[in-house]
Amino acid sequence: MLEDLGLRHQLPDGDRVAILVGPNGSGKSFYLKAIASGVKGKRHLSVISNTAHDRFVGMRGFSRISAGRSGPSPKTIVKRAIARTIGEPDSRFYQIGRILEYCNYRPRFGFQITGISRHFSRRLLHNASLYQSDQDAIHAFLSNTDSREIIWIDSRASAFSLSLARDFATVLRCEPELRKRSLLRDIKVYLQREDGEIIALTHASSGELALISSLIFLITQSDRDSIILID
Repeated sequence: MLEDLGLRHQLPDGDRVAILVGPNGSGKSFYLKAIASGVKGKRHLSVISNTAHDRFVGMRGFSRISAGRSGPSPKTIVKRAIARTIGEPDSRFYQIGRILEYCNYRPRFGFQITGISRHFSRRLLHNASLYQSDQDAIHAFLSNTDSREIIWIDSRASAFSLSLARDFATVLRCEPELRKRSLLRDIKVYLQREDGEIIALTHASSGELALISSLIFLITQSDRDSIILID
């Protein structure tokens, strides 16, 4: 099937783009699903489903986001991306900032940690299923965090600010466990427009959310050998 689209199973010698065109109901989504079934396990595969009925639900063996309820939310995609890219020896973190600039936002995300437990302590962290290094980073960060403030993670920040951001990345990565232990309630995500207005990520337009989350997903989930299917 890849050969039908001008693609090959071998490592590509350059980028290739194939566009599948046809009327509604002609089987485009089912064709892409068949490609996914044949490619997974052989090449790194990323799938973005922007249709009302996600044809890839229940499939395993590749990374996927969906416009429907079956995929991770834009907020979750952003948190995972920041946690994964801060401090890495590549340009992905800075590419995320460029995505925001393209959408007329400042190149940074804001985060607000709500519901930090009044009984927060090293002992409670020790009871959580976390590595010691993670416990140390989380304790250092949360002990000095005001839940009323927004924490800005900026791709243009100083080396010192990025060092603090790496501790916060540990909080993001361990958020499910911290919520499970009632050590915090939620981590909200914010954007800042070019004119300085701050809005919750969820208050961006649906088109902006789809574009931002899709591009961030591709940056953090794909590599040079990836096949990307967009339905």
